Order: sequence, then C-alpha cells, then structure tokens
Amino acid sequence: MKNSFSRTAVDLFCECPRCFYLHHKMKIRRPPGYPFTLNAAVDKLTKAEFDLYRNSKDIHPLIKSKNLDLMPLTHPDLSQWRNNRKGIRTHFNGYEFYGIIDDVWLHTGDKTWHVVEYKATAKKDQVTSLDATAEHHKIYQKQVSFYTWLLIQNGYPADLTSYFVYSTGDNQAAEFNDRLSFRTALIEYTCDTSWVEPTLAAMTHCFESPAVPEASTTCKYCEFSRLNNQH
Repeated sequence: MKNSFSRTAVDLFCECPRCFYLHHKMKIRRPPGYPFTLNAAVDKLTKAEFDLYRNSKDIHPLIKSKNLDLMPLTHPDLSQWRNNRKGIRTHFNGYEFYGIIDDVWLHTGDKTWHVVEYKATAKKDQVTSLDATAEHHKIYQKQVSFYTWLLIQNGYPADLTSYFVYSTGDNQAAEFNDRLSFRTALIEYTCDTSWVEPTLAAMTHCFESPAVPEASTTCKYCEFSRLNNQH
C-alpha cells in the first residue's frame, strides 16, 4: 500500500496543490497555526454529552426540538472512527484515505446514518446556518461530504443529509466570572460527494508527478515565499 492521506490533506490539495506536494512529497511543511484549544474543549464536552444520550438511548433535547427521528448511533467502531491515529478508511487509486468523524446519528425510521460535526465559535450573533461565502464553512461542507463518502465506501447506509451541532459563545456579556455562555443550533446540510473522487484522482496524480505544481493564485503561503525570495 502506498501513502495514506487524511481529510486535512485533501483540504490542503483543494486549497493549494503546490503546498500539498511540498508537504506530503517533499516533507516541507507550512508553519503551524495556533491551536484551537477552547474549540477542542467544546468539541470534547459536546461529544461526552451526546455519548450520555447514546448510552441511555434517550433523545437529546436539541434533536427533540427539531422533531427529528434521530439518535446517536451505537457502533463498535465509533471509537476508532474518532481516533486521530485511526479514523475511518478506504482505498482509492492505490492510496488509502481516511477521516476522523465526530459522530454519526441513526434515523430510527429508515435506519440511515447521518454524519454529524460539532463546531464552536464565539461572536455576537448566533450561528444558525452555514454561510456560503465563508471559506471555513465551505471547508466544513466538504468535510462532512468526505466523511459521508467514506462511510458509503465502507458499505454503510450513509444518507447525504448531515448535521452540524454549532455552539456560539456569547462574547458580548458584561463580565466573565469564569463562565462563557453558549447558544447551540442544529444545522442541516445536504452533502455533495460528486467532487470527492475526481479530486482524489487529481490529488494522487499530483503526488506522483516528478514536477512541483504551480502555486494556487490565492495561496498566501506561496505568495509570502515568492515575495520573500525577491529580497
């Protein structure tokens, strides 16, 4: 088996093929970004909350408020799918691809599976829908679509309808007092998986090429490198 590529590698290729090639083929990596430790804490606690409802077989109030016939899926491989070193995997074009899934919910009627992502931010207005113009929301949409594709490739009854449990911290409070209040919305999104296989095919072709690809015209890292080399 050749290289394994994560969902973040797919995101990197979509953003800039040159950066993807430098990172994965030549081991020249971009400078790391800041760790989102508060977001990770909210993610961890939200998973723990929904796990309580998974174990009790009860309906979470957020799901109940939308009158949805959904509940967290009980599956022996869920802990593996959530593990950063394992995830859910499949093979395509001679390569292995994988992703780390936050959660999967089961439709109690037709028994279909639905990918769920937990997201958090802090701003004045609550996030109640995805913004088609926001780059990070576009990445989120590709994220759940890729995970849905992975489930389908593994033979699971994944539906194209996915959900975001989106928690918005209120940064307008008068004082802190060691508390950050959140407003949480359940956002439905219909996945588009049509881009996945053409993208992975282009990605593996790029990786196997002997030539470093051109930089994306919108890549700030490549632009910084280009300008820096002029001086």
